[in-house]
Amino acid sequence: MPVRYKHTVDEITKKGLLDALKVEKKKRSRGKKLGLTSKEVSSPQFYSPAKIQAAREFQAAKEEKAQAEKATRDAKKAASAAQKQKEKAEKAERSL
Repeated sequence: MPVRYKHTVDEITKKGLLDALKVEKKKRSRGKKLGLTSKEVSSPQFYSPAKIQAAREFQAAKEEKAQAEKATRDAKKAASAAQKQKEKAEKAERSL
């Protein structure tokens, strides 16, 4: 069998094995709690309209907090990059 055919067969086999692995992992994965409220609950969750509204507010607050943390990280990154650029410019100026 020519080498190019063997390579093709190996690639197809590899792809099939990877697909089977993905299916198996998905099959074995467990469901996760939604965590819609701040309370830890182990029993089935039933939501009244008031609880749904509270869960929406909790999720909105959670997302706002995550966005604020991301903005803080981005600001720190920008400040750090500006500081590095400034130091690099000063170093280049001193070397002249």
